[in-house]
Amino acid sequence: MGTLRLKYIRKKMGFTQEELANYLQEVKHLKISRGTIAKYESGVNFPSKKTLKALSKALEVSEDFLAGKGLQTEDIEDALLNLLQKNFFLSYSNSNDSTHNAIKNYLGYLGKDNEPFNFYKDNNGDLNTVMVNAKFPRYEAIDNFWKNNFKFLFEDKKFKETLIGSNKTELKEKVTKRINEQFNKDVKNRNMKALIDLIDETSHKIKKGILKENKGEISNKDLGEIIDHEIGRIAWFSKKIGVPVTTQEQIKELKALDNLLKKKEF
Repeated sequence: MGTLRLKYIRKKMGFTQEELANYLQEVKHLKISRGTIAKYESGVNFPSKKTLKALSKALEVSEDFLAGKGLQTEDIEDALLNLLQKNFFLSYSNSNDSTHNAIKNYLGYLGKDNEPFNFYKDNNGDLNTVMVNAKFPRYEAIDNFWKNNFKFLFEDKKFKETLIGSNKTELKEKVTKRINEQFNKDVKNRNMKALIDLIDETSHKIKKGILKENKGEISNKDLGEIIDHEIGRIAWFSKKIGVPVTTQEQIKELKALDNLLKKKEF
């Protein structure tokens, strides 16, 4: 039997014990007194199966969660480290493992897709057979690697709260989803920055072409080809990364480019 999570739920709801008792009685029509709540929270009493069911329904949580089953707050960090370690190394040959693929993809984005193996190599750069046979045991250095590169798992308090009460399957699903969300967000941000940089580069090249045309170094036709080529680069890259040119910063760059082409003023 786990530790009832009634106090945790009550505090999340912003209630005192008295206020929770009033809420349960007046809103949910469940006759539980403040004294009973105090005994449940202190561990003096534990609700009967019938009361647990009614109370979990009133509080809109699962019976298992209310009963204290699943992952505990103090165990979350260790559970995350175990999950990352196990699903990276022991699922390496399983291309169908969604969690392994999520971890590997994110490490690939960071340019560190094979770096975890470096923690298990000998002085010659070969995998240490003892470590491999021991199924890549965790130790401080590899733990720090996971913490530093997956900070969004370990430092996001709201996300960690969603893990409380999770069983192993739920934990794996939630972590996989969170890694994929962070991967998509980071890749999108990187692509947006690259697009903005490209627009800035294009602006400078067209400006340089206009200066040359004004000096008679190139023809108007040559300038037109430069402009078409550079604008084409923006369109091609934008389509390739699936990011429309719509952010305020990009619009600002394009407006500056447009003014440059129209006015030819520097």
